[in-house]
Amino acid sequence: MSDFDLRALIREVADASTVADPGVLVAEVSARIAPKNRAAALNQCLRPVVIQTLSQMRMSPSYPGDQDGGDSHYRPAAGGSPSHKGARIREHWRKALRACLPVGDGEWKFLAECNEADLDYAATLRENHAAQTLAQAERLRRLRKLLAEHNAATVGDLPDDVLRDGLEGNE
Repeated sequence: MSDFDLRALIREVADASTVADPGVLVAEVSARIAPKNRAAALNQCLRPVVIQTLSQMRMSPSYPGDQDGGDSHYRPAAGGSPSHKGARIREHWRKALRACLPVGDGEWKFLAECNEADLDYAATLRENHAAQTLAQAERLRRLRKLLAEHNAATVGDLPDDVLRDGLEGNE
């Protein structure tokens, strides 16, 4: 197991950077990864990509890689031509059972394998994420309001006390 810490390197690059563009940061982080640490870096960064891809698959009625067009057992009515789109829609629920869900303690299960506790955990996790996202959106709306109130062009132009209160939600 490698001692390489990709997140620590990312924080180091981000803290030293004068740009906010993730693409620029990616290039700098990549340039700083020694060849001997590339496999460790790849393993560390693949997990969130795999999780994101599984999530996208779970939310999409048809995802890339679904090449068979749906239920291969589907047969059209006599005289009708097969509709792969229709079959895919009819069979979406079967694919939903293969959705991968976090169920606590670092464990993941297919939806078809989840019990009540697993479903409660997965639902609570999503509710918490939704609440965090809503709080972030409210903070951005609050900052936008402060820009107008203080005739500021950018958030960085706001007075420190206004900015502190605005970011902490104490306006």
